[in-house]
Amino acid sequence: MAEYSCEEQNEVQVEGTIDGIRMRGHIDRLLNFNGDLVIADWKHANDFARKYLKDAAKPEHVVQTSLYAELYHQQ
Repeated sequence: MAEYSCEEQNEVQVEGTIDGIRMRGHIDRLLNFNGDLVIADWKHANDFARKYLKDAAKPEHVVQTSLYAELYHQQ
């Protein structure tokens, strides 16, 4: 059985500057899984919206998570 390590942090505050614009936010859940950074940001939708969900994340959610990753690395 392979060994692994996983460190978890919740509600991680991040801030920094991207292209001259000061930004801040919080990451819902941050995992360091065997040295790889994993960002989990929960999105909620009502049952009516469920029919619009696809297999992939919405582009705006991908951008938000990418911004969080950059802000995290600036700290």
